[in-house]
Amino acid sequence: DVDLDDLGVPSDEGALVRYLAHRYKGVGEKTAESLVEKFGMELFRTMQENPDAIAEVIPQKRAEQVLEAWRADFARRTGRS
Repeated sequence: DVDLDDLGVPSDEGALVRYLAHRYKGVGEKTAESLVEKFGMELFRTMQENPDAIAEVIPQKRAEQVLEAWRADFARRTGRS
């Protein structure tokens, strides 16, 4: 099991919004703000442990894009595929 706190992801909400908007394909400022507003710093944990919750905040197709980007980001950060 991976400790998400050790992945080196952004550590404050403003940085998290900017990170998502600039690094995750298909995620703009508004989508990033919506996700961070809902999940705060638990966003990465939510994407990992309860991905269905993402589609409750943003449209399903956009949620799939976000989750795909998260899986690629997670794999890159952990060396797993």
